[in-house]
Amino acid sequence: MSQQKAFILDGVGYDFTLRTINIPTPAAGELLVRVIAVALKPFDRELLLRDHGLLTSPAILGQDIAGDVVEVGKGVEDFAIGDKVFFHGNFTPRNGGFQQYTTSPAYRTAKIPEPWSYDQIVSLPLSLFTAWGAMFHDDETGISGPTSSETPVVIFKQNSSSVGNLVTQFASFTGTFSEIRTSENFHSLTPLPPNLWLVYDTISSRETLYTAYHLLPKGGTIISVNRESVNIGVVIGNGKTIFRAYNYAVAPPPAHEPRIKEVYAMIPSFLTSGRIAPGDVEVLPNGLNGISVGLNRLVNNPGSAVTLVLHPSATV
Repeated sequence: MSQQKAFILDGVGYDFTLRTINIPTPAAGELLVRVIAVALKPFDRELLLRDHGLLTSPAILGQDIAGDVVEVGKGVEDFAIGDKVFFHGNFTPRNGGFQQYTTSPAYRTAKIPEPWSYDQIVSLPLSLFTAWGAMFHDDETGISGPTSSETPVVIFKQNSSSVGNLVTQFASFTGTFSEIRTSENFHSLTPLPPNLWLVYDTISSRETLYTAYHLLPKGGTIISVNRESVNIGVVIGNGKTIFRAYNYAVAPPPAHEPRIKEVYAMIPSFLTSGRIAPGDVEVLPNGLNGISVGLNRLVNNPGSAVTLVLHPSATV
């Protein structure tokens, strides 16, 4: 079979269209994967309205992907045909997930460990990089994350969201913080931890950012997931700084490749040890034709803890 079905986006303001296209051939260092499961995430809807400089036309969205390796490109040594893998795509016809076959560079791919399923694992990749990147890396965010075990943290999260859960899990098992306070009711945080320096706001509404600002002492730091209104490293008064949770796995430059490879190499052991766990998922019917229904669900329930999953092979 040389062709497949895919949902194509011709640009901002367009609707998805179902088309038949050629199956890509893996280049050197790449894998060809039959897509078993792909997650539908809020950022997919956001890209319909604004491309953030990430899209070229035509584009294929779908970032969190799992499936079976069906072909191995030249020079790939760590994967074989039949391996069950997961990875993240980058919106192009070669790398997007809203199609039945896609390619992935081997350096940003990992094998799915037991007992996790394809559906469960696609709740992880980009949420994981958002959580990990903002807390523990120091390039685009400008901070390296807290380094003292005497540092407390407050984490705002809503409905057990994917990023909120992963931030909490990372904070717990790394031993980075002296105290971890999570809150879905961010008005009930008294008394505050002493020496509070950091609030990670995985909700990042106007109200929660305002609350975080007033919680922190002079010199404190807020990490926000609000892509629209928050610039990277902005001082907002009283020496307080707000950083955007930069996901360095999205459209990565070559300089990020070693870091991405390092994190992907760690994920299976994090899962098998129980340090992190995928979130709840719901499989939508009708394959890729379920995208429109799923996007409407995301509009009506943006803070849902359930990741919506599509099976491209079920597309008719």
